[in-house]
Amino acid sequence: MTRLVPLCLVLAALPAQAASVRSLVQEGNSAYERNEYDAALSAYAEAAAADPDSPHAAFNRGAALYRKDDHAGAVTAFSDAAAKARQNGDAPLAAAAEYNLGNALVRKAEGERQTNPQAAVESLRQAIGDYRTALNTEPALSEAGRNLETAKGVLRQVLEEMRQQPQGGQGQSNQDMADKLRDQLEKQKDVSERSQDEAEQQQQEQSQDQQPSDESEQLSKEQEQLEQNSRDLSREMQQDPQQSSPEQQQQRGQAQQQLEQAAQQQQQAAQQLSQNQLQQAQSSQQQAEESLQQALDALQGDPQQSDQQESQTAEGQPQQSPPSENEAPRAQALETTPEDVLNQERLDRKQRRMLLLGKGKKVDKDW
Repeated sequence: MTRLVPLCLVLAALPAQAASVRSLVQEGNSAYERNEYDAALSAYAEAAAADPDSPHAAFNRGAALYRKDDHAGAVTAFSDAAAKARQNGDAPLAAAAEYNLGNALVRKAEGERQTNPQAAVESLRQAIGDYRTALNTEPALSEAGRNLETAKGVLRQVLEEMRQQPQGGQGQSNQDMADKLRDQLEKQKDVSERSQDEAEQQQQEQSQDQQPSDESEQLSKEQEQLEQNSRDLSREMQQDPQQSSPEQQQQRGQAQQQLEQAAQQQQQAAQQLSQNQLQQAQSSQQQAEESLQQALDALQGDPQQSDQQESQTAEGQPQQSPPSENEAPRAQALETTPEDVLNQERLDRKQRRMLLLGKGKKVDKDW
C-alpha cells in the first residue's frame, strides 16, 4: 500500500454550534475513538441534518468512512466539507478537508489500479490538485507537500504500467490505436507537468545557472523517447486493418498527420530541455499535447460504417465499437477531465508560489 502521511482529524466539538449539534458531534467523536464507525456515522448524519451548512459533520463523516475503507464515500464527504468550510471562511478546516480528500483519492486509486487503471489516473490527478489546493490555502501544511510527491510518483507508476500492457500486432483497429494515443497523451502531460515544476523551482531559487539540471536532462531524455513513440505510432497508422472502411482510413490519415506534428514539437521540446530553456520547452510541450489530442479526436471523429454496432459515449461522440464496461468512462475521463484538472493545477502552482513568499499559518490540530 502507498505510504501516506495519515489523515488530519478535527474531531473536537463545535464551540459555536447549538448544544444539540455539539452533543451529536461529541457522540460521534466518542464512537469514532472507540472504532465504532457505524455509530459515529449515524451521529454525524443527525448533526448534519440539524445544521446542513456546517462543514464539521461532513468532515468527521469523511474520516469515519475513510477508516471503514469506503474511500469513494470519503471523497464525497471531504469534498462537501471543503466547500462548506470555504463558504464559512474557515481556511484551516478547508485545507485539512482538501488534504484528506487527496488521501481518500489516492486510496481510491489503489483500488482502481488493477481493474480500471484510467480511473486510477483520474483519481490521482484529482488528488494532486487537492494537495496543491491545501498547500495554497495553508503553505505550512507540510504533510500535504509530502503526500503530493507520493501521489505524483504513484501516477507515474500507473502510467508506466499502462504503457507496458500488450497492445497487439499489426493491422490494429482504430479503437486499438486510440488506446495507444491516449496513453501517449497521458505520458506527454506527465512530462509537461514535471517540466513546469522544474521551471518554477528554478525560478523560485532564482537560479542563474545556464547548464541543465539533472532533472532537466532526465526530462529531455524522456521527451526524446516520447518523440520516438509518436513516430512509431505514425508508422503503425499506415498499416490498415483488414476490412477497414473508407471513413476509418480517412481518420487514420488525419491522425497520422497530427502525430507527425506532435513528433516535431516533441523533438523541439527535447532540445530545449537539454539546453535548460524550460519556458520555451513548455510552449513546445503544450503544442505537442494539442497535436496528440487532435490526433485522438481525428481517429474517433466518425462512426464506424460496418457490421459492428455503433455506440455513443456520454458526450454524444461516436465510437468505433461498443465499449467494454471500463472503456467508456476511460474515454470520457481522458478526453475531458484530465486536461481541465491539469489547467487548474498549473493555476494552483502559480498561486502557491505567491503564497510561499508570505508567512504560512499553521493549522490548529486536534488529533
